[in-house]
This record gives sequence, structure tokens and C-alpha cells, in this order.
Amino acid sequence: MSWMRDRMNTIRTPTGVVTRIRARGSAVLSTPTINRGTAFTLEERQVLGSTGLLPPQVTTLDGQPLYVYAQYRAQTSDLGRNVYFPALLRGTSFGSGDTFLTGTPTRPSRLDGET
Repeated sequence: MSWMRDRMNTIRTPTGVVTRIRARGSAVLSTPTINRGTAFTLEERQVLGSTGLLPPQVTTLDGQPLYVYAQYRAQTSDLGRNVYFPALLRGTSFGSGDTFLTGTPTRPSRLDGET
């Protein structure tokens, strides 16, 4: 997909694989393979131009499924759970601005613009 090549590329180096993310701002958040939601550090958010597009808290990728499960369990009815789960699989946001489990997250080892 050419739009994917416009947003990121992966290069093999002697020390391993490096993913360079060229996308910035909302393009990062709309690309499931690079969007990690609130797991982006504050520094990564600055470099990627997504500061202000995500909630201020930083979470880990490991913590996101726990949060999602707690939100699912907090639904007070079968209808709420049956609406929440399919929407979750579609990558729909639920009020906090967080979108979870929308693709295979990758952790870039180098961001363009980073020294």
C-alpha cells in the first residue's frame, strides 16, 4: 500500500530493524500499525506532532487491555456489554479519547527528527 509507505518504512540495520515514522499528527493516530494510543511517551508525542491529540496520561501497552477489560466489566447491562465489545473491535473511542486494540502496535526504535 503506497499510503503506508508514505507514513512509515522499516529498514534493516546491523543492530536490528528500525521503523521510521514519517507520518505526523492525526495521520499517526489513523494508522493502526503505528498508533499506540496513550502508550506514546510525551517525547514521542512531541516528535510525532500528536501532543494535544491524545489524553495527557501515558499508559503502557500492557496496561491498555486491563483498562479496556475494566471498562467492559463496568457496563451495567448485557446490552451495554454487547455494544461495547463490537465497537472496541472496530477501534471506536469511548469518551476518554483512547482507542484500543485497533491494530498491531509497533514500537519505533527511531523517529524521524530524533537525533
